Formats: sequence, C-alpha cells, structure tokens
Amino acid sequence: MDDAGKGFLRRIATSTGRMDRIIQDVLIYSRVLRTELRLESVDVTKLLRGMLDSYPEFQKPKADIAIEGELPAVLGNEPR
Repeated sequence: MDDAGKGFLRRIATSTGRMDRIIQDVLIYSRVLRTELRLESVDVTKLLRGMLDSYPEFQKPKADIAIEGELPAVLGNEPR
C-alpha cells in the first residue's frame, strides 16, 4: 500500500475512534439530562488538541492554529 493509502487508513481509524467517542458522548448526554450535572476538572488543552486533530478544516492549509503552552483546567462537564 502506498503512502496515500496508508494516510487514508489512518484517517479512517481516527474517524471511527472519533465516531465512537461521539456516540458514547451522546449516550452520556442523554443520561446527564435525566440526572444532576456533575462538574469535574476538564483538561482544556487535551480537549482542544483533540478537536484540532479531528477536524480537517482546522488543519493546514485551511487553518494554522497553534496552542502555545498548557491551558488551565476548568470546572465543567466534558461530554456537554
């Protein structure tokens, strides 16, 4: 398999992992709506890096986004 094919397979694997996470988040979200919202520490740097890696429109050449340093954790609910 050439490099382009390997690149497509990597993107497919990344996308399926992301889709699994979305499905899990939707299930969690539906449970959250029925229960009290629990707040916990959210690693914003990890969350943003995951978003940037997951969406091609946030990557070169369409965008050039850099996160410099570590962002502070915030109190929130990551799936929401």
